[in-house]
Amino acid sequence: MVTSLAFRAAIVITVIASPFVGCFAATFIRASLTGERIFLGRSHCPDCRRQLTGLDLVPLFSWLLSLGACRHCRTPIPLLYPGLELAFFAATLWASQIEQNELILPAIVLGWVLIVLFAFDITAFVLPNFLTYSLLACGLGLSLSGGPDAGLESAAGALGGGACLLLVKFSYRLVTRRDGLGMGDVKLFAAAGAWVGIEGLPQILLIASVLGLIYAALYLRGPLETVSLERVPFGAGLCLALWLTWIGGPMLPPDFERIQLPAAMLGG
Repeated sequence: MVTSLAFRAAIVITVIASPFVGCFAATFIRASLTGERIFLGRSHCPDCRRQLTGLDLVPLFSWLLSLGACRHCRTPIPLLYPGLELAFFAATLWASQIEQNELILPAIVLGWVLIVLFAFDITAFVLPNFLTYSLLACGLGLSLSGGPDAGLESAAGALGGGACLLLVKFSYRLVTRRDGLGMGDVKLFAAAGAWVGIEGLPQILLIASVLGLIYAALYLRGPLETVSLERVPFGAGLCLALWLTWIGGPMLPPDFERIQLPAAMLGG
């Protein structure tokens, strides 16, 4: 009982702290893209260089209190900050509702990494290797706790996911003479396969493709020749699709077997 109460208390603390982690993640993303060092000196406004106080550093609340702008120079605060703070909180709260306690921490880790990858792809069309490789390693490592069969399913999913999009990438290149998919998307789909197994990949690909089409319909305008050269953050769609598939289970017709890897690991 004591252990259970301590665990639940730790989860509550993690949920409360998650917006602060999201704020740091936003700062890390911005610094990675601009080359700014974030571990030197105190937090400050990047425009007026004024140091930020504790009142400026409370996730979401500070942004709302200052009406989305620096209190000193009134420069708008990038939506990346409140967006990631809210996303980290929502993902952590959602993950904390999983019934199997042993899967809550992996779900939180998965959600946090996917949010950062999503933000990188949306803002700069970049999927950093250290994040995709870490996600792949975590998926493979988690599967091993379910025994050899779950480990093999995870490895097959990683190989199948990578091979599938690699074939699409090279085929598109052969036909059009230009790149349609980045290697980051290939690596991310391989990582997705490590988390959900090979049977979960069709659902992820379907959801991500639909999201890509919605993005194109909403944001791409102009002549067909111009639109065809625009970039679509397909990796962001893969991130959301992986989260929905791993946390929410299958959304495809009931004649498909359950593809959620944790269920297979637990013998469900």
